[in-house]
This record gives sequence, structure tokens and C-alpha cells, in this order.
Amino acid sequence: MARLGYFFIAFPYLFGTPFFLGIQPWALIVCASYLLVNYKNISLNFSQIIFSILSLFLFVTGILMIQKLSYGLLVSLICPITFILFYNLTHEKLTLNFLNIVLSIYFIFGFLYIISPEIFESIHKLLLSQYRIDIGGRRGTGAAFFAPEPGLGAGILSMITFAWLLRLPKKKSIQHLATFILICLCIFLTRSGTGYLFFFFIVAYYVFKLFDSKLATTLLSIFIILLISSSIFFLYNYGFFENNHGFKALAMILSGDIAENSSVGIRIWSIIDAFTELKVYELGNIERMMNGVDNIRLLNPGYPTNISRLVYAFGYFGILYYFLLYQNLNTTFQLKILALFSVTILFPISTPAIVFFLNKKIS
Repeated sequence: MARLGYFFIAFPYLFGTPFFLGIQPWALIVCASYLLVNYKNISLNFSQIIFSILSLFLFVTGILMIQKLSYGLLVSLICPITFILFYNLTHEKLTLNFLNIVLSIYFIFGFLYIISPEIFESIHKLLLSQYRIDIGGRRGTGAAFFAPEPGLGAGILSMITFAWLLRLPKKKSIQHLATFILICLCIFLTRSGTGYLFFFFIVAYYVFKLFDSKLATTLLSIFIILLISSSIFFLYNYGFFENNHGFKALAMILSGDIAENSSVGIRIWSIIDAFTELKVYELGNIERMMNGVDNIRLLNPGYPTNISRLVYAFGYFGILYYFLLYQNLNTTFQLKILALFSVTILFPISTPAIVFFLNKKIS
């Protein structure tokens, strides 16, 4: 059952249901069932107890304002603590061999996308409940690997890649290099600027981490990454990727010239607006309902980022929720920040792939 849980963690959007249009509940159901069966092995520290209590409190409170919340957001409140506890009990099952199998599935579909994008799209439309083919076509984005849109697919694949990198032996092989190149190819096929940037941060962290390993392996890895980066930069400057939405979006982010109506601009302004509302309603919708406010905004699609939704809905409780999530991530400071950023700005709070940032071996 543990490996089945990790399968749905690696493919959180598969086998869509009409009740959940984004992240599907299968990972949560399997992981929660595993915890119930093995409840005697669960050991909670003080921080986990407080986080569990707050998650349940917000879940119950959310039921009272369900007309202003989506069912998905309500259920997502109990996801992080569930996945963290599941990982604590089963981290030994998340092996390099398992991740190689998961990556092989991505590679097969990557080659399928190159050979026949139409077949790729048809299969994904069957597997997912909300596959945004038309939107991706208009924006010029690419392959959305097992996700509703390319940015989400690139993000999940990046998190899987990070777990794979952490479990590589100190002595790398040609097979490892070939796997990494294929991963880069799949990320490239998404044509997602957010995905490119997120993947860059993950690889950059791993390169710096390699300084703890042998010098030859470190230099080889740095050389490979620099070669790939410089090649892509050279080709982009000469217009080779002129129609690639990912590079266009990435260039916009790095230049700082972000349009308000762009996906990045909407995310930024939604956060600013939510924190502006916090000055008036410190308890969020709880206080609005107590004061008889009628024009309570719908959180979706008005607030595309998770932190803006939680802050608007629950006020300072939403901020406390993220603080406790940060406290309960069993990993390094840098990875805590990256993991928190991923489920604050980029991806849903229910994203089970956050466990790929966790590592029992990291002190």
C-alpha cells in the first residue's frame, strides 16, 4: 500500500473524478488509509500535534463557510499533515528504483509527444478530469505531463527529479547522465516558464550540495549543467526558441517587466490584495460573516495562489498554518523555503509531491 501511495503522489492528477477538477483524492485516500491501519506506529511531536489541531480547526471552520470555499480547498487543508506523517512511516519505500520507474513513464510519454502530440493529448484527456488543451494551444505551451496544464506537469516532474537526485549514489554513471538529459528534455517539452525556473532552482541546489561529494563528480556535474545552460541560452539568443512560451515567460520574469494580466502578475496582485484585506478582517471570512458582510469573494478563480486564498479565508490563522507547515518539513532550511514556495505560490496546498523535498538522511 505504501508504494501505491507514492505512485499517486507522483501522479496526483490521474484518474479524474467529477468532484475534484485539480488534484485528485487518491493519494490522500491511500495515505490516510495507511495511517489508519498503522496508527500504532504514528509518533507525533509537539509541532505536529499543533499543526494537526489547526488543520482540523480550519477544516471544520471551512465547513461553516462552504458556500464561499471549494470542496477541493476544504479537503486540501488536511493534506500536508497527512502526507508528512505518511512519509515519516514509509520513507524507506521511496527508493531510487521506484523513482526510475516513475521517470521511465514520463520518458515514454515524452517520446510519444514528440512522435504524435495528438495521441498524447487524447490519452491525457482520458486520464485527467480537467486537461486544458485549448488553453495550452492558444498560449503556445507544450506537453502537460499527467497534469491539467504544462506548468503543473513541469513542477511535479521537477519535484520527482529532486527526490531522484538526492538518492543517487556518490559515484555517478552514464545511465544517470542519460536519465538526467531525458528529464531535461521532458521539462523542455512543457514550454513552461514557471517550470523552467523551478527546475533550475532544484538543479542549482543539487549542484551546490555536490560539493560535499568527490571533486571529480562535482566538476563533471557542474560542467554538464553549464554546458546545457549555455547551449540553451545560445540557441534562445539566436531565435531558435522564438515560439517557445516557456522561454518568453521566463524572460519576462527575469526582466521584471510583468504585466498585471499575465499569470505571474495575477498571482502577485492576488497576494497583495489578500494581505490588504487582512488589515481590515484579521480573522478572514470568520470575521466577515460575524459582521454580516455580504460581498465575500469567491476564492476560485479570484485568488489563484494558495497563500492568498488561505489569508483571505482565515486571516492570521492562514499565516499560522503556513508557519506550522514550515516547522514540520523535515529537511534543510533551503529546501523548506523551496517547498513552502511551491505550495504557496505555484501549486495547490494539496500537492502530495511536497514529500519529495523531505529526506530522513538530511540533518
